[in-house]
Amino acid sequence: FSPGDVFYSDGEGANTFRLGFSRLKEEEIVRGIKIIGDTLKNEIWS
Repeated sequence: FSPGDVFYSDGEGANTFRLGFSRLKEEEIVRGIKIIGDTLKNEIWS
């Protein structure tokens, strides 16, 4: 993934990120989404 602000020309996007997934197998995408979801859940509820 990449910090999202580099994809904005107006200085926005400080709290965003960009995921690149076009070359991954579906199983890898599903696994990655689960990892991100679990991480966010742990951060929000801890």
